[in-house]
Amino acid sequence: MSITIRTVKSLNQGQVIWDASVKGFGARRQLNSVSYVLKYRHNGKQRFVTLGRHGVLTPDEARKKAKKLLGSLADGVDPLVRRLTV
Repeated sequence: MSITIRTVKSLNQGQVIWDASVKGFGARRQLNSVSYVLKYRHNGKQRFVTLGRHGVLTPDEARKKAKKLLGSLADGVDPLVRRLTV
């Protein structure tokens, strides 16, 4: 399933949906808001990065951000470490 505005609005509290086109990219509803997330592995460790909130980012913008972070991972750079140092 592709993450769209419609699928994001249909999320129930505590529910996570994963995008079919970008591995590890998802949307998660917590109490009052939806956040876009990226789950990946680096050096055998699972990482979970919040990309931003729905409303600030659209699903397409969040997907682009996830692809960019996955690209840096392919270059051997951990996106979480890069984000914390920038």
